Amino acid sequence: MSNNTLPKWFDKQYCVYSKGHMIQIWNGNKYRLDPVETTMYYSIITSDEIINQNYSCNHDGTKDAILYIKKALKWFKEKNKNAYKTLCMKNYEYYFEKGGHRE
Repeated sequence: MSNNTLPKWFDKQYCVYSKGHMIQIWNGNKYRLDPVETTMYYSIITSDEIINQNYSCNHDGTKDAILYIKKALKWFKEKNKNAYKTLCMKNYEYYFEKGGHRE
């Protein structure tokens, strides 16, 4: 996998960004992401929101979305560890715990 391409398992339902973005999170931390990182970052955020909207309904796609987030977090951590830390992506590691969602 090139550093400038999305992995083959990337879910094509998500928007693919042609430009990088400066991401600022709730605690004021900022990090400039390249287009591929921006795409993956927003796919993680979107998947998390979808899961949390559907979880109480026991939606069929929830397990697949959790597996997707696990892959995406691992990819992000390997590609850009500094951005991973700065953007508090570790906050999403509850997907690696039993149950894999926010309570």
